[in-house]
Amino acid sequence: MEVDSESYINPMPIPETLAEATDEAAELVSDFVGYYAHFGFEKLTDKFDDLRSELNKLFEQWSNDGDAHIDLIDLRIKTEPYWQHTSETPVQITINCLNEYLLREESDIEVWYPEEAVAEVMELHAELKTRTQTKELLKTQGADGIIDLIAMNSLLLDGRIKAKPESYLVKLREPEQHKDFRVKCGRLYLEATDFYRPSISWYDGYMKLYDVKIPSTIFDSLPGKPITALIEHPLLTSKVIIQNIVKLFDGKHYYKIEFEQPCFYYCCKTGRFWPV
Repeated sequence: MEVDSESYINPMPIPETLAEATDEAAELVSDFVGYYAHFGFEKLTDKFDDLRSELNKLFEQWSNDGDAHIDLIDLRIKTEPYWQHTSETPVQITINCLNEYLLREESDIEVWYPEEAVAEVMELHAELKTRTQTKELLKTQGADGIIDLIAMNSLLLDGRIKAKPESYLVKLREPEQHKDFRVKCGRLYLEATDFYRPSISWYDGYMKLYDVKIPSTIFDSLPGKPITALIEHPLLTSKVIIQNIVKLFDGKHYYKIEFEQPCFYYCCKTGRFWPV
């Protein structure tokens, strides 16, 4: 039995009664079965069995090497409206692994063909290994996470007044609840337009500076210098070093300034920070 894919070009009407809904569901199941019977259920089952075996072997190897600890939770056909129109077999792989917060959670990986799945998962190896190593490092340091200097200063400063730990501990414990903070591999950084100076926007490893004229006589000499040689701001210190500076739009004073900055471990219980 072949599936009449043309019947799926236009959306099916919404059923008005339970009987119509039941009939429609039965028709969809029948078409789905017929479609994969046409392409070979046995071949598809073999592909999924082989894929499951390959992934489990791969994850076992990563675990034995200490690179990452991953559990294969589920492996299924990804059902989407477009499946009727093609001979592809979209695959959804559900794994349990460390997320950006270095906490375990389920994550989905989607690929067009079972044959592509292992290669797609392999691309995650370096990232998941780094997360595992970072989590181990934090454990040895007795730390809950890492934060860069600018993000730390944004917590410690309320304008120019130093904050008490109780005023910022909630942000350390639940950074996802605060729109100005992002987390990458257990490291907190600031991503926001500056509250006091809207001409400044903060990002991971760089800032954008608007409506500030940088004389051409010093522009090329800025890389390698402290950012405080260019701009003063409560979040910045001489330890933030300019790496590169780019003028974003000709005729306007709009720049992207890339920099390096120190990072610090932090403790969510005490609010203590110490250098990495």
